[in-house]
Amino acid sequence: MNNGRGNIGLIIGIIVVVLIIAIVGVIFLVNGNKDSKDGTVQNIANTSSNKLNNENEENNSNQIDLSNWGVPDSIVVEIGDTITRACIKFPTLSGIIRGTGKIAYQTDKTLVILDGQLTSISPNVNEISNVLPAYFEQTIKIMERYRRSDWKDFAFNVETKEMVKINDYDMCKYTGTHTYTYNGEPGSMKFVAYATQLKENGGYVYWMVIDETEDQSMTNTIMEHATNMAYTFHE
Repeated sequence: MNNGRGNIGLIIGIIVVVLIIAIVGVIFLVNGNKDSKDGTVQNIANTSSNKLNNENEENNSNQIDLSNWGVPDSIVVEIGDTITRACIKFPTLSGIIRGTGKIAYQTDKTLVILDGQLTSISPNVNEISNVLPAYFEQTIKIMERYRRSDWKDFAFNVETKEMVKINDYDMCKYTGTHTYTYNGEPGSMKFVAYATQLKENGGYVYWMVIDETEDQSMTNTIMEHATNMAYTFHE
């Protein structure tokens, strides 16, 4: 009789343990699914947030306000007997020298060169990406005329080209190196330039910003100057 009661107690104990294990298992399973779902929702939220941030950065990059930036001036474009002026802003104009082209020394140790199409150059240009190299001969003449006499052997080398569209103008952005000799010693400076074509008469123009610091520490500055000038350019 006692053995029967003992067996019944043992069976009941086993059933209770099994039920407890089952209940605990269900609780863990429910919590696990909840965490998984919460994690998925959180990941989706993070992804959406990152996408929105990227879109905002992209939109902000297209909303450049340069109304209070720079000093307004113009690029003279000569085609035959016709002279056209395109408007553009300099970064920080301190002195400008006019001649066959235009060269302007800036207050922050950068140099800006601008030029418009000359009739003798136009046959060498068949697309915007060729504008700057076609102007190098003329640019060197500008340098020879306005640089100090102990600077000689000017040359320009394009290292990168990139087609961009700014304010409805197709432009080519260039980066490269301007080389020279100073008292017989070789030297080099980095430059960033843009070139585009006028809508009014098809003439070509370019602007170049050169880093004139000894340690060539203004890479970001010349890129910003040249790009801001592109955004201010209009006919």
